[in-house]
Amino acid sequence: MTVDATDLSHSRILSLGLFLKTVGRNSGALTISGAAQKLASFLVLVLANRALSRDQFGAFALVLATAEIVRVVSAFGVDQISLRALARGGGDESRIVSNALLLKALASVGAVLIFAGAAWYLRFSPAMWVGWALLSVDYFLSAGALSLVSYHQASVRADRAVPAVILGTVATLSVGVLAFALHAPMPWFLASIPAGNAVAVLALWMITRRWVRPSIRLASRVALLRFARAAWPLAVSGAIVLLYFRVSTLMLAKIDGLGAVASYTPAYKLSEAFLLLPAALAGTTLPVLAGALRRGPSRAGIRAYESALLVSLALSVPFGIGTTILGRFVLVHVFGPSYAGSALALTILGWATVLMSLNIQTTNALIALDRERLVMAVTVVNLATNIVANLILIPRLSFNGSAYATLATEGVNLAMQAGLVAYFLRPSQWRPDEARLT
Repeated sequence: MTVDATDLSHSRILSLGLFLKTVGRNSGALTISGAAQKLASFLVLVLANRALSRDQFGAFALVLATAEIVRVVSAFGVDQISLRALARGGGDESRIVSNALLLKALASVGAVLIFAGAAWYLRFSPAMWVGWALLSVDYFLSAGALSLVSYHQASVRADRAVPAVILGTVATLSVGVLAFALHAPMPWFLASIPAGNAVAVLALWMITRRWVRPSIRLASRVALLRFARAAWPLAVSGAIVLLYFRVSTLMLAKIDGLGAVASYTPAYKLSEAFLLLPAALAGTTLPVLAGALRRGPSRAGIRAYESALLVSLALSVPFGIGTTILGRFVLVHVFGPSYAGSALALTILGWATVLMSLNIQTTNALIALDRERLVMAVTVVNLATNIVANLILIPRLSFNGSAYATLATEGVNLAMQAGLVAYFLRPSQWRPDEARLT
């Protein structure tokens, strides 16, 4: 009897406390990286706000917001598919990374064209078109950086990528500070983003080439098509999720006015900020689940899935409790006494975030089971549920209605995805050698 090296590696990860140790190291690294990037972006935003006129800052914000909306196209769901392929092993890692990089480059070309169409529709000024060019370059740079980070995530060693990401954030902040010091025009502040990602890509390449050496010669048309077929449902899902996270605010503004949006935004932003932690955890649990389920439903796969859910609960439930007990205090002291009335919305969104954390893991399990098309179908139902719930609840409860709509949507999402995962992991689906052990 032979033992596959990948099976052995994942059996070790799934043993007792080693799972928590591995999750802690990998997720901690991803959290540090994500927090550093968000902090650098926020500080550049503050510097731009201080240095630019109101109209120039508005142009800066519009270019940035438009680029971020289109960015989901450049990602194209490739990172999750490459994570799954790398975690399963049994293939040429350099070839997998090469195919992922090439497919994301092609997707980034599409994103640039869509971004150009949006810029034309929004009547960008010459300075804003310079910003378009800078952020178009960044689509390729950020796509490359994420693909290289994904390799380390799949090895459950994201900590190896942290120095490169930190260097990139330092470069971003340095360019932003330089632009502020020189009283530079708006595009200089936007240039901080591709500058940071260029440094990160270079550093990641130097680190990653110890293990893999991606090359355009390793890519193949057959593999690209296979990647694209697996990735497009996740690309569609990403676009729908982006719309889902924004539709409540749009509907609230349309139905109840900007005052309701102002009351809802602090609660929404606080709950959204917490999602950095579940997202970092997902970057660890997806490769673990993909490895455990590489040959289909199994006892090891169920253990990995249950462990991921338990860790998610341990991470998110304290946040739900905290928003319930301290929500009003935080809102008053951070945003001012006029936002005390948003405490209920924050409490509701806090518990919706608990459900979101679990849903991230059920999504990972479905991806690990090669069920990404079902993930896409679920996101369509989620969006429809959220729109209907907002239409019913906003006229009755204002911004609290939007919070309840989010909670209801996440509840529906959990019921659907948890039910699907339970169905696909049922013992009758196990391999014969697994079933004989029951």
